[in-house]
Amino acid sequence: DINLPSQSRIPSPVELWTQEQTKRKLSIEKVCQEHSSELYYDNDPLSDMLYDDVYNINYIIFIPKYNILHCGVPKAGTTTWVEGTFMKQEALQLDRANFLRHFKIDNTTTLNNILGENPVSFTNVRHPFERLVSAYIMFRKHSEEFKEKTFQQFLTEQVLMKTNISQNKNTFWEMNQHLWPSNAYCAFCNINYTVISKMETFNEDRM
Repeated sequence: DINLPSQSRIPSPVELWTQEQTKRKLSIEKVCQEHSSELYYDNDPLSDMLYDDVYNINYIIFIPKYNILHCGVPKAGTTTWVEGTFMKQEALQLDRANFLRHFKIDNTTTLNNILGENPVSFTNVRHPFERLVSAYIMFRKHSEEFKEKTFQQFLTEQVLMKTNISQNKNTFWEMNQHLWPSNAYCAFCNINYTVISKMETFNEDRM
């Protein structure tokens, strides 16, 4: 008798995606266990500023119609999700700022109640260095202050120096909001997200 090698089944795209999601969540869980004191919030960051002091808006929103909780991280695909998906689906005739204000979560108690109903909670993240490059390009395009700045000057003045003078290393209030660490928006050690999307796999995660 000839023993033919058994053919292992090739995982489906959905199975591969699910495996990757599990891997990402386990990585977050490990980091949270090792650095709980630095990353866990007694109060979730629900009142962060968006773009400038005019808009005091929540980065964590909940859309009851779809039972979706979303945390937006600036320079990590948030515009595509908010303006290209959510706002088109809801068609409320609101600009972005007022749309986010309309669906914002008001306080931690409300957030915990929502989480207790098992919403589809997700966020999109990006490699920190890529986020910084994207922010640098945006600042040079829209601000006269940065047009002559090199990337090294930008990092030194806007990231390293502002990090050092920040009194609270969880919120980094002294730093421009586009540059905060992702955890300052989404409280990954407080919220067990259903899906962790990444810019590197943006199209696959959106399907």
